[in-house]
Amino acid sequence: MIGYGLSLPVLPFFLQELAQGRSVTSTAVSLHVGSITAVFALMQMLFAPLWGRLSDHSGTRRPILLLGLAGYAASMALAGISKNIFMLYGARMLNGTFSAAVLPIASAYIVDAVPEKHRARGLAWHGTAVGLGVVTGPALGAFLGDLVDKHPVHLDLMDVNAFSAPFFLASALAFLAVFIAGFWLPASTTVKINEFSRSKPYQAATANSAIDSGSKVVVVWLLLAFTGQFALSLFESTFVLHAREVMSFSIRQLGYVFMVCGFVMAVAQGTVVAGIIERYSPEKILPPGFLCMGGGLMALMVTREMNLVLVSVGVLAIGMATITPGIAVLISGRETSRIGRNLGLLTGTNSLGQIIGPLLGSMLFVYNIHLPYLLAAGALFAAAAYCFFPYNITHKKKLEPLLPPDADKDNEGDQAGRDHGKKQEPHDERIVSDKMAHQDKDAGRNQKQ
Repeated sequence: MIGYGLSLPVLPFFLQELAQGRSVTSTAVSLHVGSITAVFALMQMLFAPLWGRLSDHSGTRRPILLLGLAGYAASMALAGISKNIFMLYGARMLNGTFSAAVLPIASAYIVDAVPEKHRARGLAWHGTAVGLGVVTGPALGAFLGDLVDKHPVHLDLMDVNAFSAPFFLASALAFLAVFIAGFWLPASTTVKINEFSRSKPYQAATANSAIDSGSKVVVVWLLLAFTGQFALSLFESTFVLHAREVMSFSIRQLGYVFMVCGFVMAVAQGTVVAGIIERYSPEKILPPGFLCMGGGLMALMVTREMNLVLVSVGVLAIGMATITPGIAVLISGRETSRIGRNLGLLTGTNSLGQIIGPLLGSMLFVYNIHLPYLLAAGALFAAAAYCFFPYNITHKKKLEPLLPPDADKDNEGDQAGRDHGKKQEPHDERIVSDKMAHQDKDAGRNQKQ
């Protein structure tokens, strides 16, 4: 995610440089910025479930994770050497395709490797790593851009300047991750679904019926995840416009706001939220999370001072930091044979929220500057009300043991044998006690004689 943060701030300037001398207007460049950002999320939405399902069926996740990292590194280098806008579009599409193999597979890897009682902490730390990467990436990119701008490098195949350098650094970091994972990351093994079905057909059929009912619950969790990500993306895309119209914030002040948002989400997930999820059930923390997000958005509509804005954004960030790992824990524990697929669906759902949130938010902002926040806050409060009833988000149902029909008779016979054994125990104890009594009497007679 450092690579994502590195490249995101320079995209508008890189597009503007590629458009020079090609009769591309500034309005068209603005449209390209939105489109090239959306196409990255679109590729993640399409391919994340496919990569996750592939990891479930292959029985191991390590090769797919390495492939995703290597493909992401190569596509970042391709973006850095882009000579026109269409080449950059192709590179960003590959970025989204291969990054979709990293995020859900890494989450599934954590679920496989970490004991269930520490699963919430592992997924929360994963969220912290993602958040810190997004926060530190832009700062590192700005520092690198200033450094390279003073000493640009011109080669035959590429130019290393302030706009392309962040892409090359992101590529180098991804290749370093491939090297580290290839040598030190142990293999993660999962149960192959097709092998389980062939070896134990009755158990597989019963498990599939349970999975079908569990999939309905997963859909509910995905809708809740979409609501949270939609609201966050809407806030991130419209706050710049909102702050300019209402608060007259400078670029530096806007930077502080987004830095606080990302930093609070990252730190809260790895510390407070992880402990709360381990102590309480994940479904109990979802309503406060949605309420915090909705309350933070409502407060931003009436807040003008910088300090109060930071507090409101911090409350919103805490809410999102609560929702993200909570839903990930619920989804990862529902269908153990389809962890990769479900976490891939979660990544795809979040990407869909990242696409629809900015588009709808900008359209509503044209009609009224407060309308985007009102819509998002209403959706968040509705989600909180839905989550207040635990049955809505768990649908807990007592499942029968996965045993063939003949096993019931065997179990009845075994139970009858155990019951018969228990009935015989008092009789056996009386026999032993009588023998001991006779032995004591004989010993007493011998002593008298």
